[in-house]
This record gives sequence, C-alpha cells and structure tokens, in this order.
Amino acid sequence: VPLSWRWTQFGEIANISGGFAFKSGDYCKDGVFVLRVTNIEPNGSINKDDAVFLSPQKISKEIERYYLNAGDILLVM
Repeated sequence: VPLSWRWTQFGEIANISGGFAFKSGDYCKDGVFVLRVTNIEPNGSINKDDAVFLSPQKISKEIERYYLNAGDILLVM
C-alpha cells in the first residue's frame, strides 16, 4: 500500500444508496429502462433481452435519485 494512502470508511469518499423496488404492475413496453439484477450478466455486461420500462409519467424526483451516471459504481448482490 502506498505511504500516501490512508484507511477510511467507504461512506466518507462515496455516496451510498440502496436500490428501489418498483411494482411490477408499473412496468410497460417502452419508456425509461429499469435495470434489474436479472439484466446483469456474470461478465458485467447489460442484457436487455427481457427489459422492462417505466412510463415517463411514473418518474418522480425520488426515482431520479436512482439514475446511474457515467463513472458510478454498481454493486449487486
């Protein structure tokens, strides 16, 4: 470990948030893509073969908090 590094809590250097559970009845055939664990392949790629979406009318400020951005790190159980 480089001498310039120091131990810290992950929450001190990153924003951590849990996921969001959508009601399956809200899914539709087009709109805003909902990334689900089942869409993530073992190699980390995204498979949209069984994609679900939310209507733009269902998107609120609360849901926008969960949008993924370039550079985000996603941990999946």
